[in-house]
Amino acid sequence: MRLMEEMVIKLRNKLAEFGVQKGSSILIAYSGGKDSSVLLDFLSVLNNELEMQLGVAYINHNLRGNESIEEESFVRNNVIANYNLPLYVKVAQSGSLESQKGESVESAARKLRYDFFKEIVEKYNYKYIATAHNFNDRIETFFINILRGGGSETLNSIPAVNGKIIRPLLDITREEIENYIHTNHISFIEDSSNQTNLYKRNIIRHDIVPALHTVSSNMVSSFETVFKHIDEDTDYIKSCAEVAFKEIIRFKWGNVTGIDRIAFNTLHPAIRSRVIKKLFDVYGEISGLNQGLINALVTQNRIKLVKGRLYIESKGKFLWFYKVNNKIDITCTIDTIPFKNELYHIDVCDTGYDYYPVFNSLFFPLTIETINENDEIMLAKGRTNIVKRLGERGIPKNIALQGCIIRDSNKTIVVYCCGPFFEAVNKSDKTSLYYLKTISSNTGLQTSVQYT
Repeated sequence: MRLMEEMVIKLRNKLAEFGVQKGSSILIAYSGGKDSSVLLDFLSVLNNELEMQLGVAYINHNLRGNESIEEESFVRNNVIANYNLPLYVKVAQSGSLESQKGESVESAARKLRYDFFKEIVEKYNYKYIATAHNFNDRIETFFINILRGGGSETLNSIPAVNGKIIRPLLDITREEIENYIHTNHISFIEDSSNQTNLYKRNIIRHDIVPALHTVSSNMVSSFETVFKHIDEDTDYIKSCAEVAFKEIIRFKWGNVTGIDRIAFNTLHPAIRSRVIKKLFDVYGEISGLNQGLINALVTQNRIKLVKGRLYIESKGKFLWFYKVNNKIDITCTIDTIPFKNELYHIDVCDTGYDYYPVFNSLFFPLTIETINENDEIMLAKGRTNIVKRLGERGIPKNIALQGCIIRDSNKTIVVYCCGPFFEAVNKSDKTSLYYLKTISSNTGLQTSVQYT
């Protein structure tokens, strides 16, 4: 009974740590197995005190024939008869998970589950999603990621909180879960696939972890200490990487990022890998990152590659990153300005670079649009292709095409700009000052004109 009391205290403290309060709404991820059955029962009992809004989400992956049908039937009867809570059920099409290309059945099933949870949360406005990961899951994941060659940040990679997802059982051992089930006579259903050694996790669960228990009776407390050290080290390295990330970025506008390659190469390998991971994460292509790619970015003088939709190219002392097929097509028109011979301030996003061109006898309206491959400007030496000219200044072609130009009504290009590179064609004496500010963002290019 003392163990039960300790477990309940740990669970209550965990919920308080998550910020769960009276009246909070929680969607419980339920499979019918032991772990999620304990989670469902505990939150239901606590609901008498906190008056929470609870719901239950279950997905039938349809991977085990009649057993999947029996499991779904158990879930429906158990939730309705014993807990009287709203139940949301999704049934996967038979065989759909086995047909996922380049993805394991486990990964495909996980994605399907979380997509379903997100759908329910958005539709019914739940604040939290509670999953039943426990302390033993953390130990198993530790060994799985060692076998994958993961870095230190992956060795304790099940967070207690991840956005709307909370994991109240994360500090609860499987032994405590078994004790809760026995003491409170909790109903559950066994998944036969958990008893086989077809998956790495099951081999670790059935063979490796029990062997460690025979070696050390303090295995659980030892892993608690290990996870604490990993978290402390990871937090420190992460904070260093955040500082380095900001320092090596030289240009950022829209979906284009330019980093200082020399500064990047001098970073400690632990920081360097996290900086690149953050970049890939920003561009939504984290699955395409591996250590071989990170090494290539450091060692290869010439880089030009595509990972998913992320384009990476080196040119001079810069590494450029941008989303493929994500060119911003814009056309904005400035109809009129009350004075001629104005001075304009061109500023693109947050690059920190300004250029003050002065135009002589502009013909309005002015048009701002994205650079095309064949655009040319007239300089003292004659006509010059803009993309070629930017290339001479260290801007790759695909990055240059993210920039913009300003034409007057005679279709003469009077300014072009790409990130920090700006050039005005017609110049005259300053008579009054205007700011023509172009702001590049992920959603497009906006313009504003201000008189000063």
